[in-house]
Formats: sequence, structure tokens, C-alpha cells
Amino acid sequence: MSELTTYGDISEETGVYLNKPFLDRALPVMYTAQFAQTLHMPKNASQRLKARRYNPLSAEPKKLVEGVTPRADNVSTTDVYFNLEQFGNVLRLTDVVADTHEDPVLQQYTELLGEQAGEMMERIRIAKLLAGTNVYYANGESRSEVNTTVNKAMLRRMAEILKVNRAKRITKLEQSTPRFNTVNVKPCYVAIVHPYMSKDLVDIDGFKRVEDYGSVSSWANEIGAFEDLRFIEMDLLGPWTDAGGAATATLHSTGGSKCDVFPILAFGANAYADVALKGYSTKNADGSGNLITPVTIMALNPNVPRDGDPLGQRGSVGYKFYWAGGIIQDLFLLRGEVAVNR
Repeated sequence: MSELTTYGDISEETGVYLNKPFLDRALPVMYTAQFAQTLHMPKNASQRLKARRYNPLSAEPKKLVEGVTPRADNVSTTDVYFNLEQFGNVLRLTDVVADTHEDPVLQQYTELLGEQAGEMMERIRIAKLLAGTNVYYANGESRSEVNTTVNKAMLRRMAEILKVNRAKRITKLEQSTPRFNTVNVKPCYVAIVHPYMSKDLVDIDGFKRVEDYGSVSSWANEIGAFEDLRFIEMDLLGPWTDAGGAATATLHSTGGSKCDVFPILAFGANAYADVALKGYSTKNADGSGNLITPVTIMALNPNVPRDGDPLGQRGSVGYKFYWAGGIIQDLFLLRGEVAVNR
């Protein structure tokens, strides 16, 4: 018998059961995943996917001359490439732990790994988004000059840039639950910020807290809105420490002399994408619509003899997943860089 199969030495029914707590811990921390466009790559096709964008044609008026065929326009395209990579982790346990520990160890290990997988995916995605080239500084012409906090004028300017770049407002998102549901939302641009920045935002005249939304439902970790921008807190969106301009006593600074610079990720619809490996448990639900995940869980129970462990003294639970993604339209995603008050 193979030592590693889809469900290891546990039944398929147990494997399905383990997936549920796994997802309950993994998905709620994946805030940016809610707004990603999903691209599909067929299984056994390649590790590299190309997404092609047809660039807009010039809308300059082209006056026709009677009897003369106009010159045909040239069509240009932009290709974006994504490479699938595999990630994962494993935890081991012994027969003694499984037999004597008062907690359901396999269950707890599964939940811990689920939480780790969700954060791991989110960190990978954030790193891709922070690499965008469309950037606006609170002051100065580079990160090394930034020592100004976010303000009304900056937020309006960021929204204007997205509008001028023709970024469409977000009108739907995938719910951050084990079920695969898309919900409609009031058209808006989304901005993700570190919790340290929240106090600077809520102090801006015209900022509306979520409790003042009225009939508009708020999202997980949403703090409020300013005109066309809705703001979500995420502690994973940390600063570039001591990377800014001269710090004052009131500004965050790790070293004390230079400001820590915090990003604001503001974007519209279809700014970035996740690549799903079609056929690898991705976007596939069971009969109840549960277990939507690109993650495969593998478990080996202790107390089962196998090659190299004839007494069944060791067991393990782990996961692996394929992921690829990144920015597909840089003009639709804007990175603001600001200082933050203590």
C-alpha cells in the first residue's frame, strides 16, 4: 500500500470531515482573495499560463472620405504570464500523543494547518500586489521622502487616478466562507490598509464608519468608507521600516529617525487574478456546496504499521496546494505610500 494517498490511512468520509474545520480557519483571513479574478488552467496541461489582454483602440475621430476605404487599425495585445508553484507543510504526531492526549490532536493539527495555509496564500498574494508600478506618495517623489500621513486630498487623488485609468468599480465579491458564493455589492473601489492607519483614516473629515452605513452591509474587517473608497484592515500589510523621510515624535518609526512607510492597496475590478488548477479540487463543491479549496489534506494515523514504522509509532497530517497569480492590469491597482501617526 502506498504510504501517501489522497486521504492516507483515513477514510474518504473522514477526509471530507477534516476539510471543514480546515477551511473555517483558512478562508476568513484571505481578504484579498475575495476580489481576485479567477483564471483556470487545465490539469496535466502545463505549469505556465498566459492571459492575453486586447488593448483599447484609439477613439480619435476618423473622418471618412467618399469612395475611399479607410486604413485599418492595428490591434495590439498584452500578455501576462503566471507560473504555478506548489506549497505545503506537515505536522507529525506519535502514537503516545494520539492515545493519551486529552484533545482531539488530529483535529487541532488540521485547524492549525488550515490557518497557516490561509495566511500563507495571503502573504504570497500581497507580495505580488505590492510589486505594482502604479504608485502615489503622500509627499515627495519617492518612498525615501515620505513623512506625511494620509489625508482627504490624497484619497481623492487616488480615486481620481483609478477613474482616469478606467478601472471599473467592484460590484461583486466571493464570500469568505467555505461555500462558493458571489454576492453583489454597491459599486466602489476597495482599499486595504494596516490597522495602524485606521485612526488616521477615521479622523478625516467625511470618512464614514461602518456603523453609519445604514442599509449597506459591511465586509469582514471593514472600517468604513471615504467617497468611492471602502477600507479593509489587514495586519499582514506591514510597513517598510525606516524607509521614509525624517520622522517626528508623533510618527511611527522603528529606528527613531526615519518614518516607517505604510502601503495602501487601492484597486478596482479585474486588477489581479488567481490561477486555479482546474481538476485539482479547485472551485469544486460537494453536494452541499462545501469544501471550496485548492488545498489537499493528507493524513497518516499513528498505530498503523507501515514500511519504516513497523509498530505504527508515528503519524502525520499535512497539506499541499498549487498557486499562481498576480496583477493583470497595473492601471487598475494603485499603491499609496504614507506615514502613520503613533
